[in-house]
Amino acid sequence: MDRLDQAQVQAIKKLSTSRLISKLSQVGYTEDELYSMNRDNMLEKWATCVASGTDKPVVTNPSVTGYDAALEREKLDFEKKEV
Repeated sequence: MDRLDQAQVQAIKKLSTSRLISKLSQVGYTEDELYSMNRDNMLEKWATCVASGTDKPVVTNPSVTGYDAALEREKLDFEKKEV
């Protein structure tokens, strides 16, 4: 926690144990690893994640779901031609 500013240290110390478990599991710690740690270990691990920048969730490409009007028109035209 030495590499963090005072505000970050205070924010980390205020986290509940369940929130720490949630955050650490999001960055890759397994359930077995987490339940074998005590609160101080979890705080230290999370502080290390914050200091190294790995506390940000991994951004994946969200699947595109939406309505494509042009595609729908093409489908309608195709169905009209079939009938």
